[in-house]
Amino acid sequence: MIRRNLYAKLLAEKRFEDLERATKDEEFRKKLLEELHICPFTLVDDEHLLVASHIKLWRSSTNKEKKDPKNGFVFTPTYDKLFDKGYITFDDNKTLVVSKWISKYNCERLGLVDGIIIEQLPNIEGKRKVYLEYHRKFIFKKLEDL
Repeated sequence: MIRRNLYAKLLAEKRFEDLERATKDEEFRKKLLEELHICPFTLVDDEHLLVASHIKLWRSSTNKEKKDPKNGFVFTPTYDKLFDKGYITFDDNKTLVVSKWISKYNCERLGLVDGIIIEQLPNIEGKRKVYLEYHRKFIFKKLEDL
């Protein structure tokens, strides 16, 4: 009986945490979409098709950073996954950096060209610059990580 009560309590706490995260994520998404209206790769502007992507991962962010729209970009799902998993990042001049973990063949299929400037990306300055430095250092997959 004690085990069942403990399990029920843990399950309720987990549901509360999931609900709390979903609420914070929706708040983050809303703020981010007010600032950024399109995917800078595809130029898709339909909010139903856009993902609010954290630069510094949600699990690694403080509560304040989780809600900060400067800690994010808006992408379509493929580019969100590439960024989130560290296969692409950007330098401070909006230049695309593609990980060597992606084959040349798949880069061509995805339209990823290392070194091109992504004009529609927001300016990399202030807090967004700091978050992106974190992304390049801790999330981006470097050759030596292979």
